[in-house]
Amino acid sequence: MTIDWSLLTTKKQARCLQGFACMDPGSHADRPWEYQAQAALRTCGQRLPETAFILVGREEGDAVAACLLDENVNGDGLEVFVYCAAVGVERRNCGGHTADLMVERLLRDCRERARAASCRRLMIRGKIHRENRASQFLAKRFGLEPEPSYDGDYQYWVCATDAAD
Repeated sequence: MTIDWSLLTTKKQARCLQGFACMDPGSHADRPWEYQAQAALRTCGQRLPETAFILVGREEGDAVAACLLDENVNGDGLEVFVYCAAVGVERRNCGGHTADLMVERLLRDCRERARAASCRRLMIRGKIHRENRASQFLAKRFGLEPEPSYDGDYQYWVCATDAAD
């Protein structure tokens, strides 16, 4: 199957994620990052900040992966903050591949958005739970590096690059 990727920029468009599931029921105590990501994505239909957008991957019309982002132009650079990224629970056995595809698309779309805003630099930041090893490995594979700062159990990760790369 092919995943079709698109960007959602309105609350109305984001309503398609109200039933999105990236965690098994009852597992929120074991993996709090999954619970937080699922809750954030499901509520985008009610509250989506003006500068936020969602990258969603669909297969046969159903969301299989989603990523909530916020962007800010700062001088000649575009700063993108990744609030959460999640792969649907039904893709659990092939989640790594789906996550790789999502991050590849995320990087491509962010570079395109930076160029469209006449930005030369692109900085992508996000927070990853200290126990979420899969996301840490994913971030490293795509060039993000951990920062020494934490926000509770979450560590900041960053990638700064030229928008033309």
